Amino acid sequence: MEYELTNTRFNQYLLAFNKHLLETTVLDSSDSHPGDKQSQSLFSFTNSTVKTVAQEKKYVLNQIKVRHPESPNRSLLVTFTISYDDFFTCPVFYFRIFEEVEIENETKSRALLTIEDMDESFQHLLGIHSEIRKFTNISFDSHHMSPTSDIWMYLHPCDTKDVMRSFKMFHRNTSEEQQVLDYFTLWYNTFGMGALFPRLCLRIKPTALS
Repeated sequence: MEYELTNTRFNQYLLAFNKHLLETTVLDSSDSHPGDKQSQSLFSFTNSTVKTVAQEKKYVLNQIKVRHPESPNRSLLVTFTISYDDFFTCPVFYFRIFEEVEIENETKSRALLTIEDMDESFQHLLGIHSEIRKFTNISFDSHHMSPTSDIWMYLHPCDTKDVMRSFKMFHRNTSEEQQVLDYFTLWYNTFGMGALFPRLCLRIKPTALS
């Protein structure tokens, strides 16, 4: 196999990767202490689907809810997609974050559209900071796979291809499926959820795809 992940292989193994994502993602509180907000925080996938656009293009749309027992009426919703960028020939991670508050049987939701709002909400609800401030190549744009004009954030994939190529994921004596799934896992932790929110550690366990 060549170094790059092609759109054909992306489509072929995307469903299998998303299945592993749903089954093995964990909220890691190993660096917290008993009683800390982070150690007591809960999360769950509230939505997951694989969408097809014009047959030859697929992408994942997932949503995670994160909340804390001390604030049962307040939660964070992280909506994210995993799609393939034809120009950069690599996956790209789009995301949106909402703060949801339930008041008198009515749910109110607001989009967190600035890094400051995100950091404040993560700190208030979970007792942690997001790591999004460290990234200088966060872009704001409409989703390249969606017909709507909603604004999403994404980690620009300008460096993704070269970094992933350096790992030489496709030069091992394993099956094509295993190599692609390992590529997905490493990419997800480097340029996806694991990169932007490592303190939340919504990551795949290292043994998940072994």
